[in-house]
Amino acid sequence: MSNERPKHYTPEMYDTAAAKVARSIVDAYGERYGDEADLATGIRKVIPGNHRDGYQMARALDDEFACLIDPDRDLVEALDNASHELYMAHKAAVRAWVAEQGIRPKLALGDKVRVTLEGTTWEGIIGEVDPELAEYVVSRPAKGEPVGSGRVLPCEQVEAENPEART
Repeated sequence: MSNERPKHYTPEMYDTAAAKVARSIVDAYGERYGDEADLATGIRKVIPGNHRDGYQMARALDDEFACLIDPDRDLVEALDNASHELYMAHKAAVRAWVAEQGIRPKLALGDKVRVTLEGTTWEGIIGEVDPELAEYVVSRPAKGEPVGSGRVLPCEQVEAENPEART
């Protein structure tokens, strides 16, 4: 596994999500929309760019299978889960990466931190620590965010406001 945190929307994650969505469709509706393998292949082809919209995925599948699939409300609702399955595949990949790399978040609840994203630096407070995913929830009190809410950030993007305070 790479030294870099897994990215969102990799081919492997698309494969995993497509297989899970196809399995859930077959579990719920039998082979009304085709067999599981063909359905997973079709979903895998249409999931990039459409994963947040079950209706768009159903339309793309209809085009892909040249009217062999009759998209209806049940299919659209089932395909709406693609985004969730991608999210879960990404979380699983990050969890495995964190364990393999032996990463442990170094900062603690309540620590004041500095974050630089897309060229903008801001200060915040750590409101939650997720050691399994090596992530912090960082709130920005200056923006009125209560501690415990805010942005979920990878630990490698967050530094202590006073780095000398942490070793």
